[in-house]
Amino acid sequence: MIWQLARRDLFARLRGSRLGLAWLLITPLAFLGAYVFVFIYVLKARWPGVAAESGTAGSALAIYAGLIVHGLVAEAMIRAPGLIREQPHLVTKVVFPLHWLPVSALASALIQTALNLVVLTAAAVLSRGAFDPRMLLAPLTLLPLAVGVLALIWFLAALGVFVRDSAQAVGPLATLLLFFSPVFWPPEALPENIRAVFSANPLTLPMQWIRSAVLGLGDIDWLTWSAYLAIAVLCALAALGFFRRLSPGFANEL
Repeated sequence: MIWQLARRDLFARLRGSRLGLAWLLITPLAFLGAYVFVFIYVLKARWPGVAAESGTAGSALAIYAGLIVHGLVAEAMIRAPGLIREQPHLVTKVVFPLHWLPVSALASALIQTALNLVVLTAAAVLSRGAFDPRMLLAPLTLLPLAVGVLALIWFLAALGVFVRDSAQAVGPLATLLLFFSPVFWPPEALPENIRAVFSANPLTLPMQWIRSAVLGLGDIDWLTWSAYLAIAVLCALAALGFFRRLSPGFANEL
C-alpha cells in the first residue's frame, strides 16, 4: 500500500509531462551542472580537503551532497502540513490507516533522493577516477535522517489539520535551514565559539556522513550514527503518538 501511494504521488506530479519519470533524473543533473558552473567557475569556491583530490568538481559535489540532504528535509517540511487536508475523502468517507500517508510521502521523497545519490556517486567516480567501496554506504548514512524526517512529517501533518498557518510558515523555515546548514560552507569555516551551536543542527551530521562516504572526506563515526538513529526512532515514536492522538478530530476539522 505504501508503494502504491508513493507511486501514485510521483505519477500525479508528473502527469501530463512528455518526459515523465525522466524528469526525476534530468532535474538533479541540471542542478549539478548549475552548481559546477556557479560555485566553481564564477564564485571560485573551494571545499577544504576535496579540491586537491577530485579537482574543481569535487567542491561542487560537496555542495551537491549537502543539497541532497537539505532537499529531503525541505520537501517533507513543505508537503507535510497539507498532507491530510489535501485528501479529505480518505478521512471523512472511508476507513483508512491515515498514519501510513506520511510514510508514503517519505517513500516518494526517498525515490528522488535515491536518484540524486546515483548522480552524486557517478559524478564522484568520474571526478576521482576510481570507485571507492565506501560509496555504497551513502544510503545507510541517510537512514537516521530518514527516520527523523518521518517523525517530522507525522508531526506537521497532524498539526497542519488544525493550524492552517503552519503551511505558510514551513516554506521560509526550509529556506532558512538551507543557509544555516553546512551546505555551501564547511563546519570548519565557523569560529570556534559558535561552531558548537551549528553542530546541533540535525542536518550537519548527515551532510558530513554522506560527504565522507561518497567524497572520502574523513571517516564516519558509527557510534554517533547509532546515537542519532536511536534519538530519531524515539522522536518518530513520539510523533506517531501525537498523530494518533489528534487523528480522531481530523474529520470534524475537515
